[in-house]
Amino acid sequence: MFIEKDEQLVKLVLREHQANAVEATLARALTEDATRGLIWHTQGSGKTFTMIKTAELLFKSNVADKPTVIMMLDRNELEGQMEGNLTATGIKNVRKAASISDLVEILKIGLSRHCNHDDP
Repeated sequence: MFIEKDEQLVKLVLREHQANAVEATLARALTEDATRGLIWHTQGSGKTFTMIKTAELLFKSNVADKPTVIMMLDRNELEGQMEGNLTATGIKNVRKAASISDLVEILKIGLSRHCNHDDP
């Protein structure tokens, strides 16, 4: 991965457990009969970059319907870290839900756009 740090482009190499998690998640997500999955990492293990790399590869996958990716954080302190990491990787098409009802509305909008084949 390449990230912007201190106004410079920096190469970030995922550690082995991160790369394995990305591969396992991709394999499961791209399997039609799989409905659930879980990756559990410890504090400081690089979960945010694991999620970001997985999302990137899902979007680049050769599937007809591009996936909806939901990144859920378990602590408010991680919001700033995740936003900073997304910005550093150049990902800008992110919508943050302020509540459960907001998330439901975001998903409804995404679904309606997905179902309307007239949209570009």
